Amino acid sequence: MKKNEATKKEMRTEALLRMRLLKLSDEIIEAFEEDNQVMVSDQFSMGRDSGGDDGTEEIGTRDIYLTYRGVVWSLYMSSPTQERLQLVKEAEKEFNVLVYHIHRCQINEEMILFAFLVISKNKDEWEYAREMTEKGLLECVAPVYGYGGFEYGTLPIKPVWGCLLRTN
Repeated sequence: MKKNEATKKEMRTEALLRMRLLKLSDEIIEAFEEDNQVMVSDQFSMGRDSGGDDGTEEIGTRDIYLTYRGVVWSLYMSSPTQERLQLVKEAEKEFNVLVYHIHRCQINEEMILFAFLVISKNKDEWEYAREMTEKGLLECVAPVYGYGGFEYGTLPIKPVWGCLLRTN
């Protein structure tokens, strides 16, 4: 292992720190900490069928309605499907990261964005990533449907009542 490479345990500790910075709900943090479960903050515009995480494994533990930028949104937490968990494993392997949370946002009737929030294995990047987290800009890996593979980037968010709301 290289000098600045984190162990899996160190990455999990960093993930828990960022989850607390994001003010994610106790249920989401406990699921990750105690059961190694990656939860989903699900965001969709009212009037559309959210379909959960597109599967039957959904467990909505909170349903929040709010208006943001003139649109009424619903936020809730759920468990990811097996298909989504397989993508998480692939993203972790390809980018050498730890996925600690998933954000799902229905952009329009036909477009859904999944963003896997990640911790890099490189500890030298953590301080800057924490600063960006506090500013609402999160590191993420997103599956590119229809083309295969993933894109690495950032996700602008706002914590709301234990879930995450995409802001741009």
